[in-house]
Amino acid sequence: MKLAGKVALITGGGTGIGLAVAQKFVSEGAKVTITGRRRDVLEEAARQFPAGTVAISAGDVSLAEDDQRMIETTLAFGGRLDILVNKRSFNVQGTITELSMDDWQGHLAVNLTGPFMLMKTAIPIMIKGGGGSIINISSLGGLRSVPAKPGYCTPKPA
Repeated sequence: MKLAGKVALITGGGTGIGLAVAQKFVSEGAKVTITGRRRDVLEEAARQFPAGTVAISAGDVSLAEDDQRMIETTLAFGGRLDILVNKRSFNVQGTITELSMDDWQGHLAVNLTGPFMLMKTAIPIMIKGGGGSIINISSLGGLRSVPAKPGYCTPKPA
């Protein structure tokens, strides 16, 4: 078990790639906190795991108070923070002329500012604990333009 004794926080951990990462981490011995905006989705996902291996923390990564709660939940659950996986993504389609300013701001807040805020809070905790790993999930959209997805593609190389 490569991750025995490690504790991870995975944003967007209730579905898709984030859930797959959580499943792999748990299978390798880690304790994991999964986050997302929909508590019901997180609760359903958590039922797939052995008891005592997963905690949930519903919230929006673009809100500092939710980010703080996610980290506090992880620390209370696992006693430390060894791994942060920034997977959560915001993806509303629309060309530049179609995309609303609210949707543009949503893309930047969730896909760029959210991971920054979580890293800013997590890094000192990891250093105090002796180190850690941060995994920021990106996308091919950060390397090439995808039609009708300027809001999604713009922050993805980060």
